[in-house]
Order: sequence, then structure tokens, then C-alpha cells
Amino acid sequence: MLTVALAGTALAYDEEDLARLARTMECWECDLSSADLKGANLKVATLT
Repeated sequence: MLTVALAGTALAYDEEDLARLARTMECWECDLSSADLKGANLKVATLT
């Protein structure tokens, strides 16, 4: 399971992209550039 801590209110990434990643462990053409992914286990995730 992907757990991501979100800090602050200024979000520069697409929340739907982050939700898709958490739900499916795949995110094609996602903008997660400002998402706090520290501690997230993305070893099996497909990110392009």
C-alpha cells in the first residue's frame, strides 16, 4: 500500500494523479513533481 504524507496547502501536482498512483501503482504521464513521496515504496510502481 502506498502511503504519502501531504504537507502544506500549496499543491503543484495533480491530486488525481497521486490518487491513481496510490490505487493502481501505475501513473502514466503524471505530474507528481511537487508531491511528497518520501517513505513511499515505489519499487513495483510504473511511472512514466
